[in-house]
Amino acid sequence: LFAWVMIFVTHLFFRRKYKGELRVRAPWYPWTSIAGLAALVAITISTWWVPGLRITLVSGLPWLAFISVCYLVWAKVRGSQGLEKAGLNG
Repeated sequence: LFAWVMIFVTHLFFRRKYKGELRVRAPWYPWTSIAGLAALVAITISTWWVPGLRITLVSGLPWLAFISVCYLVWAKVRGSQGLEKAGLNG
């Protein structure tokens, strides 16, 4: 579900950024993306009340936090290595 939520969020930002450059028009944009996003968020939250799906939130949220921290550390290390290669870091 998280992947689909991110697809809707990305679609909203992408369309807004490239508004004048896109040749294909998305039907009822942005309302269809907002409705889909809201539906998926509601479904994700509702998994708490379904005993077999509660694990989605119990394990999914800590995992998402963990991989987000890993990405931020990786991006910081990669950024500083790039500065060192360019001779711009101290």
